[in-house]
Amino acid sequence: MTRALTLLAALTSTAAIAGPDYPHRDWGQTLALDMTATEATACMARELDRQGEALIVPAEGGSDIDFSSDAMFGGAVGEPWIRFQIREDDDATTLSALYRHPVNKRWIARVLRNAEKRCLKVAA
Repeated sequence: MTRALTLLAALTSTAAIAGPDYPHRDWGQTLALDMTATEATACMARELDRQGEALIVPAEGGSDIDFSSDAMFGGAVGEPWIRFQIREDDDATTLSALYRHPVNKRWIARVLRNAEKRCLKVAA
């Protein structure tokens, strides 16, 4: 019993120390977009829906799009693999991402390049 409580305490403290986005990692880039947050959300949701499941979550100043794919990563369940964050303020719309293993930064860049070919307008 003591061993189980110690393990539970360790797991809980790791999540608390890692921050509110744990176990997601920051993509490290922010794209400026030449479109509204609504247009960007619709574009990314269509692109991601082709590859798996996209869930749009309203957030302050924009929206989050949670992406997961059972086929792509062997049927994992639970947290989304990628969370795209689209925010709009007075003068700009931005897109950033959080990801978790097994997704990597190259995969996110490829998704965004494909979206840019179809509908995503990245500011020059």
